[in-house]
Amino acid sequence: MFPSPAIHRTQFTAILLALAVALLLASCAGQQSASEDPPQPVAGESEAETYLRTALHYVEQRQFDKAMDDLRRVLALEPDNVRAHAVMGELHRIADRHEEAITHYSEALRINPEFTAVYTNRGRSHGALGQYAKAVQDLDMAIDIGPADAEMFYYRGLYRIYAKEHAKALEDFTQAIALDPTIAHAYNNRGVLLQRAGKAQEALADFNKALELEAKDAMLYNNRAELLIDLEQYDAAMNDLNTAIEVNPQYAVAYNNRGALLNMARKYERAIPNFDRAIELDGEYDRAYSNRGRAHLESGSFDAAIKDFRQAIRISPDFATPYIYMGQAYVRQQQVDTAIEIYSDGIAKAPGDEDLYFHRGTALKMQGQTKKAMQDFDKALEHNPNHAFALSNKGSIFQEWGRCGEAIAHSDKVIALLPEAFVGYNNKAWVLATCKQDRFRNGKEAVRIAREALRLSDNLPGVMDTLAAAHAEAGEFAAAVRMQQQALDKLEGDGPRSAEFKKRLEAYQAKKAWRQEPAAPK
Repeated sequence: MFPSPAIHRTQFTAILLALAVALLLASCAGQQSASEDPPQPVAGESEAETYLRTALHYVEQRQFDKAMDDLRRVLALEPDNVRAHAVMGELHRIADRHEEAITHYSEALRINPEFTAVYTNRGRSHGALGQYAKAVQDLDMAIDIGPADAEMFYYRGLYRIYAKEHAKALEDFTQAIALDPTIAHAYNNRGVLLQRAGKAQEALADFNKALELEAKDAMLYNNRAELLIDLEQYDAAMNDLNTAIEVNPQYAVAYNNRGALLNMARKYERAIPNFDRAIELDGEYDRAYSNRGRAHLESGSFDAAIKDFRQAIRISPDFATPYIYMGQAYVRQQQVDTAIEIYSDGIAKAPGDEDLYFHRGTALKMQGQTKKAMQDFDKALEHNPNHAFALSNKGSIFQEWGRCGEAIAHSDKVIALLPEAFVGYNNKAWVLATCKQDRFRNGKEAVRIAREALRLSDNLPGVMDTLAAAHAEAGEFAAAVRMQQQALDKLEGDGPRSAEFKKRLEAYQAKKAWRQEPAAPK
């Protein structure tokens, strides 16, 4: 599994203290010295002004503690010195002391409500604290007061993403690019939004432009790789992930995504070392643990898989994916009760995830608890009305209950959603061939649909079984016998499924069509 493409938070190269320098230069122009020694007092200036110039000197020398000391002296002498509050706020902001920064920015704005740059930077501190609505409000003020620049639109776009205002964020990044077309990460962030909106080619153009501007940024290669995966351009995606790792060998996300791409190709032995490296770089990387668990699961190493899934859950208890795969690990070991418990734990932590309900419903259906299973499939469909597999399983339960019309209707929905998947065709053909109610059966149509299912399934024995039943319903018993025998030959083992297939073979040999006996809901 791949994470969401990364949004870049900071971009502008004249950072750290460009604002602080600009603020003080505005009042101290012509009085600065390139010397490493502190500036001397100037005749006629106040003591506070001298400390301001000295603070600027220390800012330029990156001696931030000394700069803070002098700014405190300014504020002791002049508590309403707007420039001292503004620069003090900036020093706190770059040191990630955002509460203190906001206090000083707010004082500066109390004194001068038209101070555009302070609105911008207070907004950035609000954003760093996750206070996105306040961040957007401050950037709104900065832009309204003006003059607006690319940085203001860039950061407002950034915080609008986190506030889930994606359409407005897209407009802001477009405006930032119009004002300064060299901002690589404005293209990146706009590309991420376009990708989420399903505009893949426009997103690709933006990622390409970002990389033209900043060819040594691993995150940009990673983001383009994720889009290329969506476009099924896997070789190009792998090239980008390899380049991301070359550019930054410490970039855990690229190792995780390269491993996930190898998982997709079922190259699990090659995928696992990538997840190992991602976890080595970031020991709390939930996605890497989950993905490594998936590789272990598909390799049959169930204990290792479960251990990784539990680690992913420890890090992010509301992360649904590891619950789903851990449940599958127990199902594959015939421990369905434990799987149901795992899915239930996941639902308690991530109640909005439709796949958790779907997988618990599937496990309940395996145990014959069709009423509870139906409730879970309904819940999955509440969250996602187009969940094709929940619709398919609901249809198969209706079929078991003898509610053939509802079973056919659900199969039709599945076919509409997944026209290249065999499951909808197979389910519909089975009902048309075996329903006890005469009005729903149609042997010729069942044969036609079952043949399509067989083509799409690459000759699975269960689909052969359906086609054999369809031939029998159409009165084509010789074809039914041949197909049922082929289905039996493809089955592995001699379990309950084989016994069912043999019963149907005997019926077709006796020139009897098969009828599905309705089961009472449990």
